[in-house]
Amino acid sequence: MAKYSLNKEEFFIEDYNKAKSFCSFLPAISGKFGLPLWCFYVNRAQGVVSLGVKDKDHSLLEFLPANKSLFSVFYQGFRTFLKIDSNFYEPFRIPRKSPLRQVMKVSSSFLEIEEENKKRGLDIRVRYFTLPSSDFASLVRIVELKNITTRPRDLEIIDGLPGILPYGCKNLFLKDLARTLEAWMQSYLNKELAFFKLKVSPQDIAQTIYIQGVNFYFSCFFSKKNEIKFLRPIIDSHLLFGEDSDLSLPFNFADKKFNYVKKDLLLGRTPCAFSFVKLRLNPQESFRFFSFIGSAEREEEVVNFSKKLSLSWIEDKFEENKKIIKEIQQKAFINSSLKTLDFYTQQNFLDNVLRGGFPQRFGDKVFYLYNRKHGDLERDYNRFKFEHNFLSSGEGNYRDINQNRRQDVFFEPKVFEENIRLFFNLQRLDSYNPLVVKSPKFIFRDKESFKKAFFEFFVSELLKKLEGMVFSEFSLSEFMRFLKENKVSSKLWEELIKRVLSFSKKVEQADFGEGFWIDHFTYNLDLVESFLAVFPDKESELLFKEEYSFYDDFC
Repeated sequence: MAKYSLNKEEFFIEDYNKAKSFCSFLPAISGKFGLPLWCFYVNRAQGVVSLGVKDKDHSLLEFLPANKSLFSVFYQGFRTFLKIDSNFYEPFRIPRKSPLRQVMKVSSSFLEIEEENKKRGLDIRVRYFTLPSSDFASLVRIVELKNITTRPRDLEIIDGLPGILPYGCKNLFLKDLARTLEAWMQSYLNKELAFFKLKVSPQDIAQTIYIQGVNFYFSCFFSKKNEIKFLRPIIDSHLLFGEDSDLSLPFNFADKKFNYVKKDLLLGRTPCAFSFVKLRLNPQESFRFFSFIGSAEREEEVVNFSKKLSLSWIEDKFEENKKIIKEIQQKAFINSSLKTLDFYTQQNFLDNVLRGGFPQRFGDKVFYLYNRKHGDLERDYNRFKFEHNFLSSGEGNYRDINQNRRQDVFFEPKVFEENIRLFFNLQRLDSYNPLVVKSPKFIFRDKESFKKAFFEFFVSELLKKLEGMVFSEFSLSEFMRFLKENKVSSKLWEELIKRVLSFSKKVEQADFGEGFWIDHFTYNLDLVESFLAVFPDKESELLFKEEYSFYDDFC
């Protein structure tokens, strides 16, 4: 029988594999200057069942609806295979006879599972979090094994994914042409780092388009002297499972004669992403290793990243990830006699941010981050999408963004009447509004504004390149990409963002989507009421400004 408890800000589920099923996700927030990764999990097996970047067309683990996720996670999610003194064992399965302690710890910023198996003499913990403030998106998985017996144990460990998708696999191909798609798959090793991509685009078009991005996987641990050591990678599932096509048991590994064979290249088959290590654990000794699973625009980014890794850096990133989420939640901090209410309120605010966005201040200006359409395992019909870039946000439905910004002026008064102007200006003459609201774009209208914004920061050559971009519509994410590609110091980023917001003209973006709606204007009245509650003296200014117009979509 499952037991539930709350400790500080973490929710515990004892015997989670036998608890009522549920689906959830990590928040896909990586800070202002990080790339988000979406990650869905269930309370079965090792939790994580789907992950990727940007949208369903950029998956590392195929997006699966809730009903399929709950059984697929046992075979297609993360797996750990152990040989303890030559005896095979797979943790985190549903316990049958042997008494196990299995606990899931759910937090706003990370997920953790633990299995204590006294019969096998091991305690195993797994933690997941998304990498913040990085040049590429990655899930970080930390696995720790502890010998809880009074004698040494010899271990062989295989840990990772039975299948990982190469970069370039679109969702439609995965659903309808998964076998055909394998013909384009290419997996290879760069030393101990594994990379996965389609060789070229599988689209039936006249020209050949080479795939530039990569998905990646690698694992490492740190010696007692804090020296980094990489685990040996396995990218061909046949080396482990043999002809066991249902992936239920790695027959080759379970065999006592198993020998690790390094395969540097795999073509024409869906790859796996496992790591292998052999070691001896003394009584009460622990072994901890770290896996990185993600997506990057270039292989070199991952190679350079792996050379700079340190134990303290990973631990700092875990704390930074918690801090980013906590700073958002602190906007809705309350301290009542009921702690569950305190935590619920902050979590509820975070959920609102994930739909409506977070009003991030840059000087006197505000820019919304993190909003996206609310796709999850149970809302499988939604085609969620968010920008795969710094200052990431995404498109959402008019009503969803509107209703989740109703109280923003209380939490961030600098929002002022911005949301009122946005949503009223998207009303057509017939009172309909477009379904999809996108991230705004910006444009510089005159040379004088451009000079005031940038002349003191850039040399003439860079100013010419920038001028070619900002005198037509551009997004802040595109502006950040420009700064990165031209190696502008990150110390200047925030000031340059302030300059864009102060001297350029904002151009709101919307789209028909799946239709126009007539009943959503009622939410606009909530925005007005909230504004007047904070700024009652601004009523006349609000009502009689000449900044309002009807939306004209040329339909």
